[in-house]
Amino acid sequence: MRLGVVILNYKSYNVTLDCLSKLERLEQLDDIVVVDNNSPNDSYQRLQAAQPGHRWHLLQSGENRGYSAGNNVGIRYLMEHTEDDFIGIVNPDVCFDGEFLRQIRGAFAAHDEYAVLTGVQHRRDGSVSNRSFWPELTRWTTIRSNLWFLNKLANRQTEYNMRFVRETLSQAAGQEIVEVPVVEGCCFFMRRCAWEQIGLLDERMFLFFEEDILAYRVHRKGWRIGVLPQTAFLHDHSTTLKSIYSNLQTDLLLLKSRGKFYRHYLSRGFLDDLAYALSVAVFYLEKCALVPYHWLRGK
Repeated sequence: MRLGVVILNYKSYNVTLDCLSKLERLEQLDDIVVVDNNSPNDSYQRLQAAQPGHRWHLLQSGENRGYSAGNNVGIRYLMEHTEDDFIGIVNPDVCFDGEFLRQIRGAFAAHDEYAVLTGVQHRRDGSVSNRSFWPELTRWTTIRSNLWFLNKLANRQTEYNMRFVRETLSQAAGQEIVEVPVVEGCCFFMRRCAWEQIGLLDERMFLFFEEDILAYRVHRKGWRIGVLPQTAFLHDHSTTLKSIYSNLQTDLLLLKSRGKFYRHYLSRGFLDDLAYALSVAVFYLEKCALVPYHWLRGK
């Protein structure tokens, strides 16, 4: 059973090189591919200069078309040039050890019904991340995500709800695997045959909702997604969106991606589209109304 991983780099070559120095020491990993997603700095040249003598392979996307398209470059390479049975995506700021991979490999071998497996995501301080996994998005929760005021009032299972993570893990005490709806895309492994069945990641999405779409496609093919409750990895969050986009840019990018996700995967027709369009109108009205609020908070 061979394992391969894809690491997508964007401007953070130092973080990527640190990650690679740890991963290539893990004998459980058979193939490592790094894709530079057309970084505007000298990341590709730095990685290229550091490559000789190492067992990872370096590619360049040629164009930054987002998380999905960039990772697909690496996934396609592994599928065309290796015999890897499982192909994972690992962010440069993620860290795990050989035992993590042994547990993943063993769980895949014992549970044929699972297409996607990962461990529990931990923060630097050792706490469990509220973004380890989350419920599948519905039409209502997707629309509600556009409405700031309703999101503030809601105290239930929203997209990144710590209560959902805690309750799921507490109910899974003693279990080898717990089935979950969606896992975050920073670190997971997936069967090669499942990648082939779903057609890789949806390249219509530049950023955000890739995991929700992946889960949708995996479940439509009859597979399960699982987390190993006793197995953990660290997500350091040293590469963040804040270093690339402003808060407003992030909000607008989220809105655009949410609309694509809703339109392609949730909408049943005109009335659903109308409901979503109204939520977008409220989103912009709230943004304008909240300008004084944020200005006063800044004071």
